[in-house]
Amino acid sequence: MAKREKRKVTQSAANAMQELEKWMGVDIERSEKVLIVAELLANGYEVVPTPEEQLKD
Repeated sequence: MAKREKRKVTQSAANAMQELEKWMGVDIERSEKVLIVAELLANGYEVVPTPEEQLKD
């Protein structure tokens, strides 16, 4: 199994992840998904249209 690189996040995202891990227990795959969600919530996100959606426009 290849070693994955650690994702770099803000301290607020790391804090959110730590709180979620306390509530959910530690599971690497689930934790990675939760980290992405926490990062989006902490930093915001931009919706990018799919190629299909771009064609419709």
